Amino acid sequence: MIGTSIGAIDAGIIAGNWLDQRLQRLQEFWRRMRYDPVTQFVSELPGWGVIAASAMTMMAGVRGFFAPNPWACSACRWLPRRPAIT
Repeated sequence: MIGTSIGAIDAGIIAGNWLDQRLQRLQEFWRRMRYDPVTQFVSELPGWGVIAASAMTMMAGVRGFFAPNPWACSACRWLPRRPAIT
């Protein structure tokens, strides 16, 4: 998913579950979205830690949420650009 609002995903989880399951399902989703232990450690390093952790996530993906697509960005520079609307 590119450009998906996390608020929309939260809303979908809330709307798509019974009232007594909503909190549990939201907690499960966010538990799965956490960094793995190595990436969490890297993210807490001073300086470039957060940037390195973000890069690690983009290269490895998040199981059950997204898998990286190496062609997604590499092709962008070759696509013709539309002029900006002014």
